[in-house]
Amino acid sequence: MEKLINSLSDLFANNAEKVSANIASSKVRYGEYGEAMINALKCKAPTFASRNLTDWNYDSCFSYEFVCEEDVEMPILSHAGIVNCLEEMQKPFYKISLEVSAVLPFWYSYFSRIELVNRDSEIKRELSQSAFLKNHEKLKEIFIQELDENGYKEIELKTLNEKVPNIICMELAEPSEVTVYNCLFHDTYGGKAEFADAPKIWYENVKR
Repeated sequence: MEKLINSLSDLFANNAEKVSANIASSKVRYGEYGEAMINALKCKAPTFASRNLTDWNYDSCFSYEFVCEEDVEMPILSHAGIVNCLEEMQKPFYKISLEVSAVLPFWYSYFSRIELVNRDSEIKRELSQSAFLKNHEKLKEIFIQELDENGYKEIELKTLNEKVPNIICMELAEPSEVTVYNCLFHDTYGGKAEFADAPKIWYENVKR
């Protein structure tokens, strides 16, 4: 932990121009390599639907999600799209989210269980660091094999919210809020990765 935080401090805690150059260099070094690994993962799991959520505006990572069951389509991201998918399936929907840093060789993942709880289109989302069903561990095992073999280390979710001192260059997170999550994956207001507290449950109800 201490070694990682020191590495991030060395990378980010300089003047803004140097920090930007450091990050750009890291993204080139790890970014292209990370993209190749993502493509390799998809080749190893061709029957698992996936979606690319990568957005470089405030992010420094590749973001993907995979359906945990084979030959099941990925629902549209909107609330209505998810509700329609759940109504057709008549059972919960499971997925795993994967994020691979383009700054340093680290990654993390978490599982989601989504189900329809009533006729008013209310859905229940549940996050977990471990698979909800035993057979859903297959995808995580593929991630571990591919990423570990290429020198990437899985980072524990609880580590994401560890503070990194002396960082003044984030656009969204305040200097006193900057975390490992902000440096490696996403710059966010407040600095915290909310899902890192998994298991976590919440409900959504949006009129269609």
